[in-house]
Amino acid sequence: MHTLREAAPGGHRGLHQGLSAERIFPAVPVSVPAARRFVADTLAVWSLGDVTGNSVQVVAELAANAVREGEHCPHPEILLRLACAPRFVFVQAGDHHLLPPPRPARRVRCSAEHGRGLPIARALSHRLAWYEQDGWKIVWAAIPIPAARPHLSGRQRSGRAA
Repeated sequence: MHTLREAAPGGHRGLHQGLSAERIFPAVPVSVPAARRFVADTLAVWSLGDVTGNSVQVVAELAANAVREGEHCPHPEILLRLACAPRFVFVQAGDHHLLPPPRPARRVRCSAEHGRGLPIARALSHRLAWYEQDGWKIVWAAIPIPAARPHLSGRQRSGRAA
């Protein structure tokens, strides 16, 4: 994928049980841990603990970028959205800096302070893209929800089922 620009993730159509949450934070560095807590707490309420780790990591990367881009805008704030569809949790982070997200570098130097966030978010998600909406640049990621597996006994897990 050369750029992240693609269509929005379905406009939240077909959401599982209508689960969605949204919050606006100031575009300051302390908003990144607040964003992580928001995602972790929301997914816990939704009983989606299986995707919490990846979702929290992705929102940390996206929120950090949104803070960096948004802190110098006329409206220094970031938008966070979470939505749940049957197979994915959508994590979205937005800012008012409407230039496209930077292209990830092919190689990031060990001493580089920036440049790892989008590749990390891309690696942990099924899809990563961005769109503009109502004065926001929104970068989103689709985090796969693992398929439910029936409870297996110890004998079944080790392949010694009778």
